[in-house]
Amino acid sequence: ILVVRFWAVFPQGVQLLFIAAVPSSFYLAGWAVRSKLKLPVAGGALTGTGALLLAVDFAAIYQFGGLVLDPALYWLGSSLFCTAIYALTAWRLPIEFFGYVSLVGVSSTLLALTRVLGLPFEWEIASLTASAIAMVEGAGRLDVAPVKWTELARATRRMVQVLVPATLAMVVFDSVTAAPDNPTVGHAAAFGFAA
Repeated sequence: ILVVRFWAVFPQGVQLLFIAAVPSSFYLAGWAVRSKLKLPVAGGALTGTGALLLAVDFAAIYQFGGLVLDPALYWLGSSLFCTAIYALTAWRLPIEFFGYVSLVGVSSTLLALTRVLGLPFEWEIASLTASAIAMVEGAGRLDVAPVKWTELARATRRMVQVLVPATLAMVVFDSVTAAPDNPTVGHAAAFGFAA
């Protein structure tokens, strides 16, 4: 409460330390609860909270940090960083939740890349649908991997079942509103990837 109340008093470097301390403390608490107290579910919940707060912190840094950066480049950089942390966490703690978080990070990175490249909206949707192909391949590879990866394989299979119908619905509504008589190559690519 005191940090929030006197936020403007602190120098920007100290503000960044405060922001970084929140997800870091959840990650450390999750590790301690999991390894020292031998409570894997509670430790995983704390680590998961830290993982979700990592993305929120990047948004807070951009919004309140006074950064003068291209939003698409910042989004791409923070998505890459978050995805790397999520993938490392999923590798060290292979539970279903971190599979979902890692896949959302990959999808966010693809979306940010389409923004940086200046592609039309339908290509953003097509990139998400194309990522489903990689998820299906990943699920197949994780299915034959050791038992340790079973929960991550489950997350990969289920994420595809949510992502593909959602992106196809977006393509339908985008093609109806944008150009009902002239669907674009991006729309066709999204449907092709889904097929």
